[in-house]
Amino acid sequence: MFLDDFPVGLKPNSTSYGVFYKKWLNTLLEYCMKLFTWNGLPDTIPQKEIETRLFLYGMCGINYTRYEKDLVACNIYFDGVTHYYDEFTHYNYTTPKSSGRCKIGTDGVVIDNNMLRNAFFNTLHCYASQLAHADVTFICCNVNGRSTTAVTAINAAAKNTADDYIQSQYNGRPSSLVDKAFNTIEIRDTFTRNSINTREIIDTRQLILSEFLELIGIKKSAEKRERLIMAETEVNDELLRLNVQNMLDSRRAGAEKVNKLFGTNITVTCNIKDGLKKETEETANASE
Repeated sequence: MFLDDFPVGLKPNSTSYGVFYKKWLNTLLEYCMKLFTWNGLPDTIPQKEIETRLFLYGMCGINYTRYEKDLVACNIYFDGVTHYYDEFTHYNYTTPKSSGRCKIGTDGVVIDNNMLRNAFFNTLHCYASQLAHADVTFICCNVNGRSTTAVTAINAAAKNTADDYIQSQYNGRPSSLVDKAFNTIEIRDTFTRNSINTREIIDTRQLILSEFLELIGIKKSAEKRERLIMAETEVNDELLRLNVQNMLDSRRAGAEKVNKLFGTNITVTCNIKDGLKKETEETANASE
């Protein structure tokens, strides 16, 4: 098989919470990274460097490095307070090759993720945790649903035989127990039944994912359209547009400041149709 030639590092039985949490954390961040497209960026600034900092830290600094004089996107730490707790006059920047201090608006520009400069990492963590638990529950439900009995053993040797039997059940293979002493292994009824429906777990996971996507402005509602009246549909659409529009406006405001200070021609567009609907209508009306 194709993947057998690559050291991916996971075994077929790697189904722990940690595995699913990492999977969902990366998946949700990837959804976020695809929301916007930056056009006209200099070669020294990959788009992912800006978007990663905006979603993980809520802000990104754009400035020239101290020695090479390259325009870069960098991690920043604010300095120089004003009359307001969340406004500053300077920031310190760091990259693997350079560091320094910039005056905001003179030596560097701060691009915000949204109007409150909020990061998204805590939200990513919360939803990745919920989705990971849903996946673990789904697997446990399927595995535990294959057996309603438990095996008890009198010594370690008999326990190893019982473990092999249970492992065969986990992998879906027919198996039997070899009890040479006849009385050392006993199968007991656990008197437990699968109280969680697997379909319910899948629906729950979809609802959690839909809720996250709506937070970033992507429409993926589990409700069918015929179940919603027109007014509810319009309100939902406006809320989705509001979420993504706020992030788009913050990015465009930052891009304009970068263009003004450094003479670039950077533009930002949204990759969600609903997020661009209002903008497209306004552009069309203006042209008429």
